[in-house]
Amino acid sequence: MIYILLLLTSTSFVFAANNIGMIRSSFSTIAGKPYWIYMALVIIGFISGYLLEGYKVGSNIAIRLVSLNQDAALISLFVTLSVMVAFTILRLPASISNVALGAILGPAIFFGLRISYSDVYSILLAWVIAPVTSAVLGVIIYNTYVLAISKLSFLQVARLNRMYGIGTVLFTSYSLSANNLGLLIGFSSGVTSDFAILFAAVLGSILFSSFVASTLGYRVAVLSPAAYYSALLSGSLTLWFYTQFGIPASLTQTVVASILSLSMIRKPSVVNSRIIFEILGSWPFFFVFTLLLSYAISFFFPRLF
Repeated sequence: MIYILLLLTSTSFVFAANNIGMIRSSFSTIAGKPYWIYMALVIIGFISGYLLEGYKVGSNIAIRLVSLNQDAALISLFVTLSVMVAFTILRLPASISNVALGAILGPAIFFGLRISYSDVYSILLAWVIAPVTSAVLGVIIYNTYVLAISKLSFLQVARLNRMYGIGTVLFTSYSLSANNLGLLIGFSSGVTSDFAILFAAVLGSILFSSFVASTLGYRVAVLSPAAYYSALLSGSLTLWFYTQFGIPASLTQTVVASILSLSMIRKPSVVNSRIIFEILGSWPFFFVFTLLLSYAISFFFPRLF
């Protein structure tokens, strides 16, 4: 249906504009290459992650978690898109996994569709565990990296930092796409939809991802390049781990949790605690709010489209 395709592409565009900002924040810390090269790495990672592993989360949502009819799918996508647009305009990072799960469950409950509550509970538990895991992993990765470069020359460290940043950008975009963008495969109807989703994501990342990048780059914390790469790497590794089990998770929260832990172990610590805890604590709000909103839309406008 044309409405689902339009909502899918719009959601993909806004998702990329919002979440790629997290990766884009690192561009200014990687020296030696033109900006467009890093953006090209993001696009390569995004396309690869979606095509190679996106089905793992998408099929889990569409087959195991819930069975959506056309009306429920339309309402879910409409609510997901609306909330993601609102937070992108506010220049705040928002996790599509938190938003979409509530938006999916609301109409599913209203229409009496099949829901695997054991899978829902597993996802909610993962959302609690993932930031903690990422925070610990970030400290381990950073300390290991610092130890590895401690006896290198300044030029060698600069060169290694650049390679670290490039590798992290590529893997983070891959993991983000495989997990979060892969979630949209559950709504996809074939090759045409997949192409539209990827094309819209590429456009969103190129044109508007700088909005959220400013939030993560300047308002959250001040970290060294190596520390920020370690936060990105730990968050993306955590996200990739959950992708293997088909669990949609939040890169925003895993990375921010790692940023917080690294800020705490480094002195002096320059960190905006309010912003960090708002982001980390946002998943219950997003989940409950979108569940109630999508349920209300199902109740009042069961044939909205």
